[in-house]
Amino acid sequence: MAVTFLIAGSGLFYVANKMARGQLPMNSWVGLRTPKLMASDEAWIQGHKAASGYLKFSGSALAIFGVLCLFLNESFIGLISIPVIILVFIVTVLANQKANAAITQ
Repeated sequence: MAVTFLIAGSGLFYVANKMARGQLPMNSWVGLRTPKLMASDEAWIQGHKAASGYLKFSGSALAIFGVLCLFLNESFIGLISIPVIILVFIVTVLANQKANAAITQ
């Protein structure tokens, strides 16, 4: 469980860093893929730059929880993992809204 959370968190943080620098090219695999963001390269970069802070937070939360999993009791890990996943989901939805809002301004 710890390794899974560490890899997912580190990967998300890495992608969010590329997004913040405008270095994530438009693709169909990684990133926020809404019709507004996929409309043009400029919209893709602008939206992802706006959302990168939220996704860095999500990646950090997952990675920190992955480290904590190394030291916590198994029953406590099960109890805490669901709220962490819900938090990451909510923050990702907020990032998506922020990205779409940045384009329409």
